[in-house]
Amino acid sequence: MRLKDKKLQFIRKMKKVFLFIAVAFAIAACAPKQAEEQKVQEDSVVVVDTVAAPADTTIASVDSVAPQM
Repeated sequence: MRLKDKKLQFIRKMKKVFLFIAVAFAIAACAPKQAEEQKVQEDSVVVVDTVAAPADTTIASVDSVAPQM
């Protein structure tokens, strides 16, 4: 074989390796998104503990100096 043929074979092989790695990264990047969305949905539930405050039973004093209408 000539040197040119060996270089072309090497380039073709590396192209296949590069494409294989690119596809593997694309698949790996897409897979965890579904798991993260499920975690967000599970963690979005908030439990709030409330205590009722006692009602204000004081009566406001009436100002006797103010003119009545």
